[in-house]
Order: sequence, then C-alpha cells, then structure tokens
Amino acid sequence: MKIGFVFSKSSSAGSAIINRQIFEALKDEFQISQISPETLYYHRLPIVGIMFNYFTLYERRLDFDYIIATTYAGLPFLEDNHLIEIFHGVDTAAILTVRKALDSGLSKGSILSKWLKITEGLFTEKLEDFAALEAVSKVTEGICAQKAEHVFAVSNAVKKDLVGLFGIDQSKVKVIPNGITDYWFEEQVPFSDFGIIYPTRFDYRVFTFLVKGQDRMLEILSRVGPMPKYIYSKFSKIVPKDFQNKMKKIIKKNTGAKVIDNLHAKDLKKNYHPGYVMLSTSRYEACQLNLLEGMASKLIPVTYPVGIASDVIRQGQNGFIVNNEKEAVEVIEYLRDKPEVRERIALNAYKTAKKLFVFDRMISEYRKTFKRIFSK
Repeated sequence: MKIGFVFSKSSSAGSAIINRQIFEALKDEFQISQISPETLYYHRLPIVGIMFNYFTLYERRLDFDYIIATTYAGLPFLEDNHLIEIFHGVDTAAILTVRKALDSGLSKGSILSKWLKITEGLFTEKLEDFAALEAVSKVTEGICAQKAEHVFAVSNAVKKDLVGLFGIDQSKVKVIPNGITDYWFEEQVPFSDFGIIYPTRFDYRVFTFLVKGQDRMLEILSRVGPMPKYIYSKFSKIVPKDFQNKMKKIIKKNTGAKVIDNLHAKDLKKNYHPGYVMLSTSRYEACQLNLLEGMASKLIPVTYPVGIASDVIRQGQNGFIVNNEKEAVEVIEYLRDKPEVRERIALNAYKTAKKLFVFDRMISEYRKTFKRIFSK
C-alpha cells in the first residue's frame, strides 16, 4: 500500500510545520512519500498554489493508493485515491469572519476604520475581493471535506465549521489537537518584570491584517501604559522590504513596540519571558499554536474567543478571554502590579499545555488512527 502526503517542505506556516512533523513520525512505520511542488504555498491562500500546480499533482495520483492532504491540496486526488484530509483551519470560515468584521466595523470613528486609515496604501489587496475568495474557497474546501473518506480537525472549532459550512457528518470528523515539541517546556529565565509578547505574521495582504486582528493589536498596545512590548514577526519570502519597513514605522510610532523579525523557534523560546502576557488578537484561528507555545513557556494568555481558547482557557485561572480592546487593556493593567497573580496564572497555563498539548500525544493519536485506516 502506497501513501502520498501532500505538504510543503519549506513553508514556515504552522500547518506545514505540523504536517512535516507528522510525516517524519510516520515514515518509518508506513510506506509513505512526500509530494510537494515547491511553489505550492507561495500564496497566502493555498488554493492559488494548488490550482497553479494542479496538473503536476494530478500526474502523481496513480502512484498512490491513499493521499493525505490539507484542505484544497486534495483536489487533484478526488477520483482516483482514498483521500484523507487534515484541516488545520477552514479558510471559508476565516473569510466569512473578515467580511463580517468589515460589514459591522467600518463605521466612522470605529477602531477598525482608524487603523485602516493609518495603514492606507500599505496593502495591495482590495476589500471587494473577499466575495470572490469566499465563493472559490467554499466550493473547493467543501468538495474536499465531503469527498474525503476520513477527516481530521485540529480543534472543536474547526470541526464545527466543517459541519456547519459544508454539511458533512460530524461522526466523520476526528479532532486531534496540535502538539508542541518538548523544547517549549524547557526551563528558562525566572519570573521578573512584566510586559507583552505578540507573535504574528505580517504580509502585504489586507486579509492577513484583518484575520490576525492586527488592528486590535495596534489599538491595545497604543492604550496600555509604559511597559516592554515585543512583536515577534514573520515576514514571508514574497513580502517586499518596503512593506516591512513601513509596517515597522507604523508600529513604533503608534505603540512604541519593538519588532523582532523571523526568529527560529528555539531562539523565540529564549525571548519568551515567564509571566509576560501572550497577546492573541486574531478574528479567526484554528488551534493557535503560538498561544500553546506561549502557555508552555509560562506566558499568560490574553486572547479573543477563537480557536481552542474556549476549550482550554479558564478565566483568571490559566489565562483570560477578552471580547474587545477595552477588556484586553483592563486585564493587562490589572496584572501589571500583581506579580504573585501573574506567576500563579502562568504556572497554571504551563500545566494546561503540558497536560493537553505535548507532541507525543498528538503523534500517538495520528499513528493509532492511521494504523486502523490502513489495516482495512
């Protein structure tokens, strides 16, 4: 039995990293090969790369019995292979969330309008493009979800989107949360001062700015009092230097935050100060790897109710869920002069991550499930 796994060898996206980890863990046990045209994930929406490489992938279909793919990557294999889909997120849901934010948040004087005005001219994408993206995304993701024999989701939120948007049987969807590697749990510097850490990805598409809630981040960081503020950013290969420089200037001028680029994960870990706030402002997330890594590093999660947040955050015990910028600022200011509270919550966040999101647990679940599938 031959198995093909479609994923990028070089992408820094969280989904590609997890796929590579799953592949490495399974390749000695199963006859599994990696399939990856190198241009596959050079676009933010994988559908662009998939369609561009459709025929290259289509030619490989007869080389395999089973195909493991992520969302749109299963399109070339719908008819001739047993398809297994891993959904690290649902782009259709992300697009709908952004469109909803635009419909309700563009009134004069709104926070979103304020920051779109400040960043005007920075992005290449037009807001009107989202309707077309939604239509293409919904059809292609829906087909892959419906046609797949087995579907994995990285959180209950993703499962809910798959069932609600595409009408697939919820019994077909198995939830396996992402796991994080052991070095995130390693000991680090002791608790000391207090500040904010905000990991994110910037690119020149306004979609990314909106879906990552970077307008929310700018507003929150501009409101909180003086304290260390670090933005650990990823800029993709295709983001022009001019964009990077302009974005950094906007951030520095309006928030005073320091932007540090493209750190390797282990270097990032060294810069995570226990007891700092890990701020997450996204409008849509699937599993929030950044948040899990922060919790494992004894950071205090302050997050909007997306992804896994509602499943794992216990208000005031191991983190905070906020619904707007005002609440986020209030939580951060509350924690400022309470080192004992910060340490207690940070330690609870660590324990939660250690209990639920270790890497070996994720791999064990995938290995056990794939064994059952491939033995039929």
